[in-house]
Formats: sequence, structure tokens, C-alpha cells
Amino acid sequence: SSLRWATKDVWPREREQATPAQLEPLDVRREQAAKKAEAVAQTLVADQGRGTVREAVRRDRQATGWARTAAL
Repeated sequence: SSLRWATKDVWPREREQATPAQLEPLDVRREQAAKKAEAVAQTLVADQGRGTVREAVRRDRQATGWARTAAL
């Protein structure tokens, strides 16, 4: 559903039903869809990584917590 959201403005609609983005030229709509799709993919990958860390910490009985290395 995330990629459907990212590309929804690519498909044309009748002028009275179209969103402002759908009234843009096709090349503009495609460029925006590509940017949104890239952001969606990046979020899905990052969420998977966070889920992996959370699950590993949850299973490790000796773990007391964790923090982002960038924050250290």
C-alpha cells in the first residue's frame, strides 16, 4: 500500500476529480512518484532494521538497553 500511495498521482483523472498533483505534467508526476517511492523503500528498509534490533534486544536477557551509535 505504501508504493500505491507513492504512485497515486501518476494516473490521470477527470479534471474535476483530480488532485492538484494530478494536474501537473506527466514528467513532473513521474519524478515526484520516484522520490516518494524511494522514500517509502528507505523507510521500509530502516523499519526492518529497527525491528531486527528490537527483537534481538528483547531476546537477549543480559541486554540492559541500546542507543543509536550516532547519539553516543
